[in-house]
Amino acid sequence: MKGIEKYNLDMANDLISRSEDKSVQNQLRSEIQKMEKEIKTNKEKFEKMKNDREALDGSGLLGKDFNEYWRQRDEIGNLNIARANQIMRERQLTKKIEQNKKLIKEEDILDKKNRKTGEYILNNYKGTGAYETIDWVVIEDGTFMVIGGSLHEVELGQSEFREIPNQDIDLALDLIYQNVPSHYFYYKEALGLF
Repeated sequence: MKGIEKYNLDMANDLISRSEDKSVQNQLRSEIQKMEKEIKTNKEKFEKMKNDREALDGSGLLGKDFNEYWRQRDEIGNLNIARANQIMRERQLTKKIEQNKKLIKEEDILDKKNRKTGEYILNNYKGTGAYETIDWVVIEDGTFMVIGGSLHEVELGQSEFREIPNQDIDLALDLIYQNVPSHYFYYKEALGLF
């Protein structure tokens, strides 16, 4: 059966290439920086409001110009509402930051796994192979009847062929004669053996 070594080589190179692509982690880190900056900016805005309010309250303007005092106080805003909004937004952003950090760790683990698998395949893909046997008997009238079959393959890192009995020989024959799978591994998967 053709294409096994090329398939393994292509798969190994793809896994290694994917393990080197850090665009997902970089995007997540960028989002974390933006969210941390927003948290910092919101805290600074609240502190400024609070300082402005304290300065206004200590200015003596309330005793001099009641209307101007309340106009400026309205302009500064309601500290309680501002603080409540700040706390809620900070909690949302902190939760999202933690989720992004978790996703970065998961992506890093996946990258290490892909690299390790890719390197293993590169070091062991040579000499892999497969063939299929179809078992049949001749009937008295000269026709034949298929009674079974097996795949035989050398797995990565092994040197001997291993037999995998085919559970559905009719399906295997249908797939072979219709040329449905274009590749051994697709064929194996269609038979439910992969």
